[in-house]
Amino acid sequence: MFVFTAKLTKGRAIAGAVAVGALIALLVTCMPEREVQTGAYAGDQAMDALSAAQSTEIQSGEEGAAYLAGLGWDAGEKPLEIREVVIPETFDEVYEKYNAMQKEEGYDLSGIQGERVTLYTYEIKNHPSGEEARANLLVQDNRLVGGDICSVKVDGFCHGLIARPEE
Repeated sequence: MFVFTAKLTKGRAIAGAVAVGALIALLVTCMPEREVQTGAYAGDQAMDALSAAQSTEIQSGEEGAAYLAGLGWDAGEKPLEIREVVIPETFDEVYEKYNAMQKEEGYDLSGIQGERVTLYTYEIKNHPSGEEARANLLVQDNRLVGGDICSVKVDGFCHGLIARPEE
């Protein structure tokens, strides 16, 4: 067995603190800068909605409906259904595609595989396609973790909450 001891002096403590501070300063200055875009075009609205979505708190069906209304979807005041579902532990090809769509909107379900979430389902009354549509919100610990807008048809459409197809 080896025992290592070191005496920490005031000078060594100060030198260590300075070294840690220098390392933090180096990391901050070497990190790539993110460019902030401003202006009044559709991309800005999508980015604003994306930022809001990533921090959206939903504690009730009514709050989910209000969130959808804020995105321009007419979902009424209450969900059609609220139930608990489990995100699969292993994604098949369909779930991989679904999660790729979620990632485009700032979500990633791979971090909650095997975990329970609350699924809020709403009727969408104003989809541009004119088809009967549903909105699904996935909520965990009162935080929106994903969602979609989909057709009720088996071979129908499915897209993100923020993405808005043309009429």
